[in-house]
Amino acid sequence: MKNFLHLLGRCMRPINFHALVMATARCAVVALTALLVGGCATQTFEQPVSLSADLKSRAGVAPDWTQSDAKAIDAQALHAAAMTALPNPLNEVDAVAIALDASPSIAKMIAQTSAMRAEAIDISTPSNPVLNFNSGVPLDSMSAVPIFAMLMFQVDELWKQPLRSEVARDNYQAALLSLGASAVALAVETRVAWHEVAMRSEERNFAQNDLQITENLLAIARERLAVGESTGDAVAKSQAELTDAHHRLAQAREMLSAAQLSLMALLGRAEASTDWRTGAPDSSSAFAIHAPIANEQKLLAALADSRLDVRAAQAQASAAKSKLELARKSRSNKLDLGAGFDRDMEGEQSAMFSASVELPIFNNGSARIDKAEAE
Repeated sequence: MKNFLHLLGRCMRPINFHALVMATARCAVVALTALLVGGCATQTFEQPVSLSADLKSRAGVAPDWTQSDAKAIDAQALHAAAMTALPNPLNEVDAVAIALDASPSIAKMIAQTSAMRAEAIDISTPSNPVLNFNSGVPLDSMSAVPIFAMLMFQVDELWKQPLRSEVARDNYQAALLSLGASAVALAVETRVAWHEVAMRSEERNFAQNDLQITENLLAIARERLAVGESTGDAVAKSQAELTDAHHRLAQAREMLSAAQLSLMALLGRAEASTDWRTGAPDSSSAFAIHAPIANEQKLLAALADSRLDVRAAQAQASAAKSKLELARKSRSNKLDLGAGFDRDMEGEQSAMFSASVELPIFNNGSARIDKAEAE
């Protein structure tokens, strides 16, 4: 019985409620801080797949700027490339590679895409917590220095920030695919221009051969006239044909020069010399889509997957859906939570908790939702 009463007396000792409250408050501060820091580190930006494989399969060439360690194409590099001589002979594959690496329009889209990537990384990075710290300087040496420290975090970002990150990533993906679509279109245009130059070169060669044959025929006509085997009308006719051959050759050279300049503009070589000729065509430039024509749905799916502009539009549609969801969730008020520490002039210490909520009195977010639905 004595042991029981002794144990009961120990259990009924007075409890230090102040120590218990302070310990509980410290645990709550630590837990809330861990929650806020953990929430800040949940989201990361995922890099979309590179365009190298897509461009290689569709354009036949993987540009240098698709590599991870590629250097930026700035204005100085473009100006230097504009005066660089073209390879002689210029093969079709080389022409496509030069166009994709030195096109001013592609360089502009690359810079814009890089900016969107940086923006997507910035948006995907969690927002920083805010630390409020207040203190003072005692005017009396006997006075204590008050200290107030509060760590605040915007809690609603925990469910809004992932949507913002998804929107930014989809917009970047759309820009990246649009860049690829423009590169494929430029490759096709370059191939057409290259074959145009090759065809005009053949026409000029034919015109030169025709001129040589006409000169020989005129010489024969004059020899026959000299020995009395022909008349002056035959010589006059050969002379007229020679004049016409000169005109055709001049026209062929002019059209060849125009085709060369058009191709050089696509290649970013507008200031280079035109003293070059076309080389070998690309024998492997067969980038057709093989799908069963009998199955219309599979054919349409293959077309949609192969066209980078369609995939870019799909990414834009996905970004628009995420923006609509973000606009709906943004109707919930801005919510900030915080925890901190306070010591007053008397030296009393306490744990602090804070919460702030935005009141949707004037703007309830309905206009943002209407805009997102329209988009």
